[in-house]
Amino acid sequence: MTSADTKINMRVSFPADKYLQDSVRIRILDKSESMHQASASIMTIHSCYLENLILPVSEDGYIIMIEGCMPYNTADGQV
Repeated sequence: MTSADTKINMRVSFPADKYLQDSVRIRILDKSESMHQASASIMTIHSCYLENLILPVSEDGYIIMIEGCMPYNTADGQV
């Protein structure tokens, strides 16, 4: 991220599986901090919609992860 004026807008959707939408979260990790400790370097958002998010300037940048835990079971080998 090179500027404090940078805004992030993001929407994650799953048109083929609407039930999965409720069990997804977005994690934003600051790469300049240690990834092995739960600290202020990890931000968890329990939504799939971000609007006008402004992150502090970081020389190393950020990692955006989309995590999901399916609310149902499937047989092995099936998606």
